[in-house]
Amino acid sequence: MIGLFDKDVFLKLCCCDLLADFIAAVGLKECYRLASLGSAKSNEKSMRKLLRGLDDETLASAIGRVQDAISNVGQIPDELAEDLDTDEMFLRLTEVESVDVGEAQLVTILQKKIEAGCMITGDKRFLKALSEDVPELWCEVKSSIICFEACLIALVREYGYEYVVKKVSPVSCCDKVLKLVVSGTNSEADFIKVLQSYLPEPPQQDIAPAI
Repeated sequence: MIGLFDKDVFLKLCCCDLLADFIAAVGLKECYRLASLGSAKSNEKSMRKLLRGLDDETLASAIGRVQDAISNVGQIPDELAEDLDTDEMFLRLTEVESVDVGEAQLVTILQKKIEAGCMITGDKRFLKALSEDVPELWCEVKSSIICFEACLIALVREYGYEYVVKKVSPVSCCDKVLKLVVSGTNSEADFIKVLQSYLPEPPQQDIAPAI
């Protein structure tokens, strides 16, 4: 099983120190990231924005986790990315306002070049645009797209509520929904229920994949 990580969700899972746990939880055998994650300067800027207001030690630890993760998760190989610039679906996606080039690249690869895989994303605007502006593609790939909330559900079910909450609580500011669910729930059932209410519509398969 191949996993394709968008930048936003990659950084958020690193913030929470849950990237490796997630990869293991859903059984990903190969993982790839966008080339844009190769810039340490850009990543540090993004992490400072996600973790604004936290102490320097917490921020430095999170930035370090990102750099370690980048060393372990390679960027998309050339054989998967080749010919995308002439692909009709890719070009159509780049014309959609709320779909960035990286997302267009990942979902086109998911659709056309991977038989068994998933795309992991934290961008709900992308998911909404995909379902509304390219509905035929959405219908084809929606069961293979995993949002950040679904990642957290998978992690709770694999490792337990207390383990996940301990990891995410110090950095819950990295995501609005995560901050809400950490501050507004105090049980596994409520934690999952709130997360499920933010899953994309039409509803995702309740993941965690049993990929």
